[in-house]
Amino acid sequence: MAQTVLVTGGAGFIGSEIVRLLHEKTDYGIRVLDSLTEQIRGLCCFRGLVGGLW
Repeated sequence: MAQTVLVTGGAGFIGSEIVRLLHEKTDYGIRVLDSLTEQIRGLCCFRGLVGGLW
């Protein structure tokens, strides 16, 4: 059974990079928790997502 990882702040700059790397380099299940309030970067890194999946 694969492990599941919870990434808090996953919509931010650092969190989104961690999610990308986990997705590319591991077989972990990934869950993202973020308040999605717009900060400096905003939500630009999540454009193109469909149903929360790449």
